[in-house]
Amino acid sequence: MATKTTTIHGITFEVAAPYAEGHVVNENEARSLNQTRAENVANGMRKKIETWLGEGRSEKEIQKEFKAYDSQYVFTAPRQRVARDPLTAEAWKIAREAVGNALKEQGLALTVPAEGWTKEDWKAMVDDETQNAIANTPEIMELAKQALEASKKKAKVELKALVK
Repeated sequence: MATKTTTIHGITFEVAAPYAEGHVVNENEARSLNQTRAENVANGMRKKIETWLGEGRSEKEIQKEFKAYDSQYVFTAPRQRVARDPLTAEAWKIAREAVGNALKEQGLALTVPAEGWTKEDWKAMVDDETQNAIANTPEIMELAKQALEASKKKAKVELKALVK
C-alpha cells in the first residue's frame, strides 16, 4: 500500500494512502468526496458571483457561469497546511530554500511554473519536494533545531537588555 509522509512537532510519520486511480469508493467515501467537491466549486465561484451581482448580472447569467465552472471542475493536489509548529516551520523554510536552489540550478524558479505546468500543479510539486526533503534529509531537521535554539538564545539576550 502506498504511503504519504506527514510531520507533526518535528516527527515524521507514514500515513496510509489507500486511494489510487481506479479505486472503487464506498457510499461514505462517495458522499465525502461529493461534499468536498461541492464546497470547492462553491468556494471557487463565491468571489466571482459577488462581483457579478455588483455588476448587475442576472441570476440566469450567473447560473450559466456556475454550471460551466462546475462542469469543468476537477480536484487538484491538496495544498500544504500553512499552520505549523515552530520546528516544522523552520524545517519547511530550510527545505524550501534547498528546493529553490535545486530549481535555480536547472534554470527554474520556485514560484514561476515551468513551461507546461499550471500554477497550482507547480506549487503542489514544490510543496511535495519540500516535504520529501524534510522526510528524507535528517540534516534539515537538525539545522532547524539549531536555528530555533539560536533564536531562543537571541531572544533571551534581547529580553535581558529590555529588562535592565
